[in-house]
Amino acid sequence: GVIVGDLARNTASCWAVRLRAILKGNHVVRHDAPLSVQRAFTQAELQAFAHAAGLHYLRARKAPWFRLALAGEKP
Repeated sequence: GVIVGDLARNTASCWAVRLRAILKGNHVVRHDAPLSVQRAFTQAELQAFAHAAGLHYLRARKAPWFRLALAGEKP
């Protein structure tokens, strides 16, 4: 089996991370946190990545707190 975890890139996660960084982050967090979300995958992109790699048994799913999971077991 394979499990890959990543941040989810969407409008809600971008705003939530920016707000959290402004309220509680130092200068590094204020810069790096939004950048990490901007560089993250969308659910569709992560699924396409798995298919392009020939891993058709993997499925991209939403996870709590703006996360994505790409997981599956080879038949």
